[in-house]
Amino acid sequence: MKKHLLIISISMVVIALASCGRNAKLMTTLDTADRLMENRPDSALSLLSGLKDSVRDGSKSVQMRYELMKTEAEDKCYITHTSDSTMLAVTNYFNHHGNLLQRMKAYYLLGRVFSDMQFTGDAIDSYKKALYMEGNDDSLTYTVRARAGNWIGQTLMYQGMYKKAYGYFLRSYCFSKKTGIVTIEIYLLRNIGRCLSALNEEEKGLSYFRQSALLARKTGNGRIFKVVMAELACNYMDLKDYKKARQALDISYYDEDSVYDHACLARYYYETGKTDSAAVYYRKSLNRDNIPVCLDASLKLFAISTKQGHQAEANAYLHQSMNCADSLDMNTIRQNQNLIKALGKKLEHERQLNHAEKMRNNVIFLMILCFVVFAFLVICYVRSKKARSRIQQEKMRQLFSDLQSGSRKTITENEKRIRELEDEISSLNLQISDTRKSMLQTERETLISENSKIKSEYKLRSLRIREFKGSEIYKSFHSPDFHPTDADYLSLEYLENQAFGNCINKIRRTSHVINKNDIRICILLKADLSLKTIAVYMGYELNALSMARSRLYSKLFNKKGTVLQMDEFIRNL
Repeated sequence: MKKHLLIISISMVVIALASCGRNAKLMTTLDTADRLMENRPDSALSLLSGLKDSVRDGSKSVQMRYELMKTEAEDKCYITHTSDSTMLAVTNYFNHHGNLLQRMKAYYLLGRVFSDMQFTGDAIDSYKKALYMEGNDDSLTYTVRARAGNWIGQTLMYQGMYKKAYGYFLRSYCFSKKTGIVTIEIYLLRNIGRCLSALNEEEKGLSYFRQSALLARKTGNGRIFKVVMAELACNYMDLKDYKKARQALDISYYDEDSVYDHACLARYYYETGKTDSAAVYYRKSLNRDNIPVCLDASLKLFAISTKQGHQAEANAYLHQSMNCADSLDMNTIRQNQNLIKALGKKLEHERQLNHAEKMRNNVIFLMILCFVVFAFLVICYVRSKKARSRIQQEKMRQLFSDLQSGSRKTITENEKRIRELEDEISSLNLQISDTRKSMLQTERETLISENSKIKSEYKLRSLRIREFKGSEIYKSFHSPDFHPTDADYLSLEYLENQAFGNCINKIRRTSHVINKNDIRICILLKADLSLKTIAVYMGYELNALSMARSRLYSKLFNKKGTVLQMDEFIRNL
């Protein structure tokens, strides 16, 4: 029995020593990665990635340190984080078991994760915990404080709160002077310059940009120097000082792969009237993943191509700009949703802790209130929709009434009545009074006069249509090489109104939701242009043109209809 216990004890000691040995080896590798973190984060991340399987067998402290360092390395290598679960666990662990630096780093990196996930409110809270955490400072904790304050400032700055951001940047700049890391100081000087420029203190802001660039150049940070000088050039262009902007661009050595250099140069050439050179660099800017830069470039190229008369190329750039704008809108919506989600979670947590019973009652009250408001809005919407539908139907009835007032049906009915009157006058000529006879003859003459007037109007309309189709503007629109301007559309619309009884103006009056493109589709359809030609003029694909015509029918008639119905309606006007 004693022999068995001795064997078990020895085995446990061996296992413990082996475990300590593995932990010591892991800690040594982690220390190496830590030394590489600031200047060679890619090498640190590569080293840490090789430890992934080994860390699973390590102690809890080793696992948490590994996750903290791995998140830091990924952040420095610009790898976007998509989940906060790991850093929440790491932060909770070091909040109870870590030293000051580990706690500060944990909250700072949790903030970086929240920023990547667009949880802006939670990100700022985490940065503030790192920034204001109490303890004895050294260069490492000052570094965390400087970076946390810088990210708070950047987050506020991107939301337009420049005055608050300016305060955080100044505070972080003081910390950066104590870190020994010049890169942080350079970026903070630039960010202070950005805030001052946004607060209409341009000269003061430009001085901070120049300080940032000078410090980058002195310390051999060529890449940062280029970026700051390019931004300085943009600030000069905002002030219309193109001479200094050109000097700044000349000093910042261009990089063929730099989207910022391309965008800045393109803007300089565009604003100084050198559109051909601007177009070259705007096209280079399109080949980057920076959506705002691509949006600006595509819009400028659209303007340049339009001015040069290259309509097909302009339409392509316009389509690309619309895609960029949609992407930006989706990003904004996603950021707002994440912000609302983060704030909602925080408020919900506080309500559950402090006012659970009270909040339940408030939720019930709010639900009832929302239901009442929703019901009221639905009723108002239904009534408003019915009223708009009645008005729209009345307008369309009036339009059809105008169209039918001079129709051949009226002539036929009048001629039938004239024959009846003639028969009545002839058959009763001896039996009716002079007054009655005079009434019947007057009615007959009135109907004959009305028919004559209608026939005259038909003849006049035919002549007007013939004149319209013989006009230069009509022929131009049927020419394959024609590129119509706004003035051309107005001329065509004017002639169509003259030839077809003010038809386009009547369409305008029937619905308040008809837009410029809807009217142009009507104008082009009325001009007997082919659908393919109309699609080219409008910059649409054929299926997009079909959808636009279908939507136009719904706007006019307040009901769904086919494109054929829409086309037939326009032709009959």
